[in-house]
Amino acid sequence: MFERRLKILIVIFLLAIAGLVTRLYRLGVLGQEYYQNLIQESLETQGKWLDTVRGTIYDRNGRVLAEDIPVFNVCIHYKLALLYDPRFRRLVDLQFLTENPGQEHSLEDNWQNLYGKGLARAQNCLVAIAEKCGIDKTEIDNNKIPRINASIYKIRLDQARRSWFRERELSYVPVSDKDYDPDVNYVALLEADFQLKYPDELKRLEKIYATDIYEMYQPYSICEVGVDVATEIDDMFSGMVVDLEEKDVWPFGKDSQFPIEVTYDKTRVYPYRDAACHLIGQVGRYNEFSCLLVGHNEVNVDYSRYAQPDQDQLGDYHLNDRMGFWGFELACDKRLRGWRGWIKRDIEGKVVTDVPIRPGDDVQVTIDIDLQKRIARVFNGANPLGKVYKGAAVLIDVNTGQVLAAVSVPTFDLQNYFKDYDQQEINANADKKYYNRAFSYQADFYQPGSTAKVTHLLGALENGYISPGQTYDCYRDNIDWLADGSVLTGVARQVHNHGYVGPEDAIRVSCNFYFAKVANKVGYDKMISWLDKAGFGREILSWPDYTDADCVQKAFKEFKGYLRSLNSRRGVTDEEIRAMGIGLNPFAASILQVANSMATVGRDGVYLEPTLIIDKDQVKQKARRIASVANTRIVQNGMAGVIYEGGTGKNLRNLVNWDPDVLKIYAKTGSTDFSVFSSYAKAVDGRCLALAIVVESSVDGAVAAGPLSIAIYKQVAESEFNYLPKPQE
Repeated sequence: MFERRLKILIVIFLLAIAGLVTRLYRLGVLGQEYYQNLIQESLETQGKWLDTVRGTIYDRNGRVLAEDIPVFNVCIHYKLALLYDPRFRRLVDLQFLTENPGQEHSLEDNWQNLYGKGLARAQNCLVAIAEKCGIDKTEIDNNKIPRINASIYKIRLDQARRSWFRERELSYVPVSDKDYDPDVNYVALLEADFQLKYPDELKRLEKIYATDIYEMYQPYSICEVGVDVATEIDDMFSGMVVDLEEKDVWPFGKDSQFPIEVTYDKTRVYPYRDAACHLIGQVGRYNEFSCLLVGHNEVNVDYSRYAQPDQDQLGDYHLNDRMGFWGFELACDKRLRGWRGWIKRDIEGKVVTDVPIRPGDDVQVTIDIDLQKRIARVFNGANPLGKVYKGAAVLIDVNTGQVLAAVSVPTFDLQNYFKDYDQQEINANADKKYYNRAFSYQADFYQPGSTAKVTHLLGALENGYISPGQTYDCYRDNIDWLADGSVLTGVARQVHNHGYVGPEDAIRVSCNFYFAKVANKVGYDKMISWLDKAGFGREILSWPDYTDADCVQKAFKEFKGYLRSLNSRRGVTDEEIRAMGIGLNPFAASILQVANSMATVGRDGVYLEPTLIIDKDQVKQKARRIASVANTRIVQNGMAGVIYEGGTGKNLRNLVNWDPDVLKIYAKTGSTDFSVFSSYAKAVDGRCLALAIVVESSVDGAVAAGPLSIAIYKQVAESEFNYLPKPQE
């Protein structure tokens, strides 16, 4: 019995020793790497991201359109700005009244008791800053601080609403099905929805202002200053810390960080200010709303500091990063933004890991900024009529498909965009100056009008629906048409008694009846198929491989066009088909599409996708012949007759100062709700430019858009880069 117990004890003892040895082995051998890593981490500090430099945008001739420059910012923190937030004041008042019913007369005393000391200190500091920086303090009070509060309130409201879904384990439902868009008042939508979730105002405000976000702890610039002023202000405030007795003067952030500081940063500079403002774009901060522009449903926040980031993480968006908001800045954001660096040191300050930054790549665009300015001046009064107009113009180099200018008027100042223009003004602006009239549908639906007859005729000839000798008796057939009851309202009654009209004369005199008859013969389906081939009803710009199609669409909102019935349920009617034949509803197009249709004719029937970016390796423009040279010649002859042979643009002949043997303008007038004119100018040496213009005036195309077009060609000819021969004196 004793021996049996002894054996059991020995076995237990041996098992214990074996377990101890195993444990020691694991600690000493298997766990060596683990514990070494722990020791190593204890000897290292957190890694630090190194911000990169954004690439520069150049025009086709090397002029800088947008670049980063170093700047010193005088900044305030949100804990100071919050004292001026009326919503926060409302929260404090409601909390006081809940605890002290009927004490409305004591609200101001309560506010002063809580935050009077902070307000007094803030006022003194802001007065000193305004004096040092040479700015009006009312600009800080009425503009800068309200913008900070509005921006952060919007994000806190959004995050509080998201928390409501998380707390109930529900899938998040956005307040709008639209991506980030200046037309959408997200705050109003968020507030309306959040009020339904929390009807009680006090509880609602408490939820919002209890939401802690990253942006609350960042400095916000109120002005940019030079190095001397920056040094003075830094000396003034760097030594000021909130002492123990004053830690409660601010609404949050009970720390020793004084809420005013000077930071070194980079700012984006736009030397040409309003020139090409719709094309160049602007940069803003990556946050819960702007992240939608780059296809992120939620903001990507990376707080990792210990593990060395991979290449994707180095190029990823982080909260508060700069990013493009529209135009080239957004469309080419992946190329421009670069890759951040990363550095990590040990506790002695020695570098452990150093990943250098990779600056963003530069982007060169096809736009000539000087032409942009020249064409804008034509709209602004430098024209034969001496009038100022709203509208748009697109100028294309026919030989390359490169867009030399895409002007939308009125314009706005890029350099002061975030200072001078706010969300309310963008939404309420009657001139719609923030919309790109050259590419986009947002300002107005532009009907191409009679300028579309050029494309219709080319298609009808190419596809055999009419022959080069096809004529219609404009006067007699109009009478027959009306007698048959086949009335094209507002069109068939425009009887000009053109007599027998063939293809060339139909273009020259812009015979509505001829093209309504052609449209009937072609039919809707074949018409749409041809218009698609010719570049209508779809997006046509060619972009580099590095761009994202969805991002590009958000950047420029390129209008596809409108080629369908006004009543999709009943289908297209014969009347609508005839209306489309003369470029009216249901046919709408962008000015870019109209200009490109002129370029196709100027290339003798070769369609080439237009582009805005110069990059031979990345931009793959698709080119194809869509019409024979012979059929295109018929169209060209008709267009030449518009100005030179008594056509609808005969009044422009005395404005054209070029000898036709040196340069000839092939044109087409158009009249819709606005004045439209499309053309191409071809020099004997092969230089050739296509131009389409819309003037928002309800006059004939030859009356307003035509004279402005001739003025634009003259301005282009004066350029130092010899796009066209200079006109004769």
